[in-house]
Amino acid sequence: MHRVDLFGFAKLLRVFLFTIAMSSGVLHSGENVKKLPGEKFFNEPQIRTFHFEISGAASNQLRSSPRSYVVGTVREGRHVLTNVAIRLRGNGSFRSLEDKPSFAIKFDGFAANQTYRGLGKLMFNGSPQDSTYFAEFVARQLFRDAGLPGARVTHAQLRLNGRDLGIYVVVEAI
Repeated sequence: MHRVDLFGFAKLLRVFLFTIAMSSGVLHSGENVKKLPGEKFFNEPQIRTFHFEISGAASNQLRSSPRSYVVGTVREGRHVLTNVAIRLRGNGSFRSLEDKPSFAIKFDGFAANQTYRGLGKLMFNGSPQDSTYFAEFVARQLFRDAGLPGARVTHAQLRLNGRDLGIYVVVEAI
């Protein structure tokens, strides 16, 4: 059996995608591109702090049925959104509510047409398999730079009911 060199393969893939992007002019395009919802959110350099607040009953529901949405409040700066749908996420990287879980947030889950900076849904990844919190950011940006579809990514600090959960990778839902 041949052992696959994943690091070498990833490096080769990055060079290939970069070459495609450069030859197609994607990286240095001067075209007017339509601004997408959340454009400023994904391009601001500061790390925001999000406060998720859920009731004790909602916490118990997430413990017994982590994939079901519960009602909560999301605060970030001057943005306060109520009746937000919050659930746990993750497959091989799933973490319980007592650990550092990943979350899916639907801003209009229980309140029609509610958005956060034009976005209807975000994923907050706790990144248990990437202690750098950077691999997902780089990988998705490589695809976007190559002109391929890819979610936008940024970072945030997260607090759940006052408990500091640390840094998260915030991913645009597509």
